[in-house]
Amino acid sequence: MDKRSILDLVTKCETSNENEDYNIARSAVDEAMKENSADAGILFHDGFLHETIAKHHMQQGRESYLKAQDLDPEELSYHAQFIKISGRLLDYQSAINRYKELLDKHSDTHDQYYYLALAYYMAGQYTESEMTIDAGRRVKPSDWKFVYLLGEIRAKRGLTDEALTLFEWSHKLNSDDLGSVYSQAFLLEEKERYQEAIEKWEYILAWHDRRGYQDYKDWGMKHIERVKQRLAND
Repeated sequence: MDKRSILDLVTKCETSNENEDYNIARSAVDEAMKENSADAGILFHDGFLHETIAKHHMQQGRESYLKAQDLDPEELSYHAQFIKISGRLLDYQSAINRYKELLDKHSDTHDQYYYLALAYYMAGQYTESEMTIDAGRRVKPSDWKFVYLLGEIRAKRGLTDEALTLFEWSHKLNSDDLGSVYSQAFLLEEKERYQEAIEKWEYILAWHDRRGYQDYKDWGMKHIERVKQRLAND
C-alpha cells in the first residue's frame, strides 16, 4: 500500500470513533513498517496513529468520569480527574464552562465553587481561581480543600512561606488527607530547604506506618534518601 493510501486511513481515524477504522489503519501501518522500518514517513504515520487512538481513549475516559459524577456527584476524585483529562485534551475551557453552569444551579453548595476554582487553577488562571475560592469560603470558610488550593496558588506565585502556612492549615483541617504534606515536601525541596523537606517525608512515612500501609515504606525512603543526598551535596 502506498503512503498516500496509508495517510488516508490514518487521517480517517482522527474523525472516526470506529474500532474497525483503527484496526485497518493499524494493520496497514504495521505492514509498511515490516517492509521498511527506517522510513520516516511511515514512522510519522505510526506516531500519528498512536496519538489519535490515545486522544480517542481520553475522550472516552472523560465521558466515563462525567457518568461517574452523575452517579456519585460528591466524590472529589471524579471531578478532579475530569478536569485533568480535559487539560490533557487541551480543553480546560469545557471543564470551566461545566462548573460555571453547575455553580449557577447550586450556588449554595461549596463544592461547586471548589471544582470551578480547581478548573481555573489547572488552566493557569490563578486570579479567577482565587476569586472563586473567596466566594466559596463565604459559603464554607473552613473547608480544607479551599485552603489547600489557595496554598497551591501561593506556591505558583512564588509566595513560599504563605503557601507552606496554608498547606499546614489544610492538613490540620483534614489530617486524613496527605496532599498538602506532599506539597510541602516538594516545595521545600524545590526551595533547597532540604532538612525541612526530609522532616515532611518522615512525617508522611510515619502517617502511613500508623495506618499499617507498609507498601509505601520503600517508596518513601527513596524520596528521603534522594533529599538527603541533595543536602549532602549542598
